[in-house]
Amino acid sequence: MSSSNPLSVFPMESHTTIPSRPKSTKTEPTEFDKNQKRYQDLIATFPHPKGWRPKVSLVEYSGYWFVPPLLEGCLHAQEFFQALVGTEKSN
Repeated sequence: MSSSNPLSVFPMESHTTIPSRPKSTKTEPTEFDKNQKRYQDLIATFPHPKGWRPKVSLVEYSGYWFVPPLLEGCLHAQEFFQALVGTEKSN
């Protein structure tokens, strides 16, 4: 096939552009990042006994065992959960 053929399966030129990423600049941490760091620092103070899971430590919190990322989410939910106010059902 000729490269001038508009129906060519393999065009000679590509007009696809890849957006450039902005250069790395230091930005202020978000509120989420600040809370995540705070939870990680708190979790580091909890017991981390060696056990049957050598690659992932378990952390004891409130009588339950968690992997650290799950515990971060639980702590975030405990701190920021707000129930929605619903309307009462009418009979």
